Amino acid sequence: MNESLGRGWRQPKTRRRCCQLIAGFVLAMCAQVGIASAAAPFSGLPDGRVSELVSTRGTGEPYGPARPPEIGGVTSFSAQPSQASVDGEAVVYMGEPGEEGGSGLVGTNAGTQWLATRGADGWHPRVITPNGAGRQTSYQAFSSDLSTGVLGTSGDSGLAPGTPLGCSILYERDNSTGTYSPLVRTTSTPRSCGRPLYAGSSQDQSKAIFQTQAALTPDAEPATEVPPGRGQQDSFERGGGCMFGCNLYLETEGRLRLVNVLPGAEGHTVPNASFGGYEEGTNAKNALSNVISADGSRVFWTDTQPGPLFGHVFVLEEGSEVQVSGEGVAEYWTASPDGRLAYYTEGGRLWRFDTHSNTREALVGEGSGVLGVVGVNSIGEDGGYVYLVASGVLASNKNSSGASAQAGGDNLYLLHHGEATFIATLSPPDDEAAAYAFGSGSDRYGDWVPNPGDRTAETTPDGRGLVFISVGELTGYDNIGPENVQTPEVFHYSVEYRQLRCVSCNPTGEPPSIRQEPQTPLPVGAESNLYTRRWMSSNGRRIFFDSIQPLTSTDRNGVGDVYEWEEEGEGTCTAGEVSPVNGGCVYLLSGGESQEFSYLVDADASGDNVFFTHLGPLGQNDVSRERNELYDARVGGGFTSASVGCSASECRSVQPLGSEATGPPSVELVGTGNFPPAEQPKKASAREPRAKGPALALRACRRVKQTKKHKRCEQAARRRHRAKHTSRTSNERRVKS
Repeated sequence: MNESLGRGWRQPKTRRRCCQLIAGFVLAMCAQVGIASAAAPFSGLPDGRVSELVSTRGTGEPYGPARPPEIGGVTSFSAQPSQASVDGEAVVYMGEPGEEGGSGLVGTNAGTQWLATRGADGWHPRVITPNGAGRQTSYQAFSSDLSTGVLGTSGDSGLAPGTPLGCSILYERDNSTGTYSPLVRTTSTPRSCGRPLYAGSSQDQSKAIFQTQAALTPDAEPATEVPPGRGQQDSFERGGGCMFGCNLYLETEGRLRLVNVLPGAEGHTVPNASFGGYEEGTNAKNALSNVISADGSRVFWTDTQPGPLFGHVFVLEEGSEVQVSGEGVAEYWTASPDGRLAYYTEGGRLWRFDTHSNTREALVGEGSGVLGVVGVNSIGEDGGYVYLVASGVLASNKNSSGASAQAGGDNLYLLHHGEATFIATLSPPDDEAAAYAFGSGSDRYGDWVPNPGDRTAETTPDGRGLVFISVGELTGYDNIGPENVQTPEVFHYSVEYRQLRCVSCNPTGEPPSIRQEPQTPLPVGAESNLYTRRWMSSNGRRIFFDSIQPLTSTDRNGVGDVYEWEEEGEGTCTAGEVSPVNGGCVYLLSGGESQEFSYLVDADASGDNVFFTHLGPLGQNDVSRERNELYDARVGGGFTSASVGCSASECRSVQPLGSEATGPPSVELVGTGNFPPAEQPKKASAREPRAKGPALALRACRRVKQTKKHKRCEQAARRRHRAKHTSRTSNERRVKS
């Protein structure tokens, strides 16, 4: 018997479950003897999670992630990047300016970028947007550990010496020192510097690529022509960088190389090109997935210059240009992280190009009707697992629901070692969700959209798991809600079990009870061109999503909330709790009582940290009920009561409950840089009125889109509330804070 127990204890899941039970027992005993702790989770949180307050006092009110404008109450939204670090010890998010400054702008698609890091005494947010930055100054990307960020400016803001005045500049910000350095120094005149778009960097960040209309090297020509199917109004008109018909540059230690040069005898510059793939259509974006290899030795690009080579894919490899695609118009989708294998579609077939041998092969036969690539594994065997959508019948198998591929349908397949497996037949709206709901002029997002930031599908690193959305009844669950509206649901495919599960379907089997607004339950990255938010843990056994539908008995607010799905045996999900409808356990993370929507922001790679916005307090956090906050539902998290809801300057350094015996969590992040001790926000004075007193009125002003009317609305709101706030006694204000 002892030997059996020993074998059981050696299993990681057994140890984790036992530790969670012990932690719960300790917390309960502490509560009985009167030891107050913020680590006591409120009812329903799985895995020993605790709602940690990330947006502490004195910081700006967080915004929700980007959404269509008609959705989600009056809380402001931002299309700017929000991202969690790989280990969950840091997160960047958008919000209102705080005491530290910031852009000074508020409202939808404005705001200030914040970086929050976790310490032993709580979370410490700080502003990383330059003071006074305009609407067209925003971050385009962050490193995986959030140690650096790439900031695009419209007109030089004087962040570093030697940059040309009047030019749009890409800066790299070192988040450990707060210093900026231009990605490239140029002597271009203001009229020719263009709008640069960051497209990626090598793993050690020694090489970076970006595209712009400007001619920055002697062999470059200004990009002036508009590619076919494009109007003059491009994405850079909305504050972004050059996306189509650009010059492409590789930067190495301050030296620039023009990438868009045709190989061989042609040997001339193509002034109109794009990194990655080119997609036609209004508001479409190009594919920037793995366009530069991890070591920076390979860079993929597409010729968008009208002519005989329009739509051809090339690679700059070890200093030489090589043609990747064949003779027809092609579309690049992605490449393996090391850059060896590139995937593109041409003539309705999926092709793979091997840069080691400079050869190409068709992965599917003629007449396959390949529509796009959903995902490819990033670790393990290169190209071992490839998910694609095709209108042809590529496999004869039936899926776990007994369905077969349909000729002419949007069939989802897995390619593994040359063999295709049918997963499900998707619906047209699954790849054009925004356009389907709001018209052809809207930004498009969906399961096989080329741009990583707009894609609503994600594979596990090893490729053995896939999560995506669909409005189809793929597993037999009736997803038709009130007014005959199809509710988009979240699905998970497991290679291990060859099973498709609807993880967001009601565990009871009841159809949707609330009319689903046209949104995706997997929030997209919107303006982020390189980052797909994490909705799934790296092992594929935890999935996080938004849902308006009440999926647990504790969800009683009738608005959107944040949920977690777990596979049996993962975390606290036991066989007795598994629903036959969704094949796992569903847990509510966001409380289910707020009268405004809660939104998933991001998760870390393990799924132990899940970040989301929520109006008002959760757990033991003493915050205003009128203010939106950012929380981290953290496994084994929590701090002592002395640090809950306090500002960084008020929090005492204490050992958090639930930490491992090796010591308190470290704020050092894996990667190219580490964070210093967090900058301490100014402690609120007892003489100062609450900054967020007129929060409800100000949130209503965010509905006003015109700038002048928006400002007048805010001024009136503050005037109405000023007398009320200034009449409070110092003691009352001290109690409120």
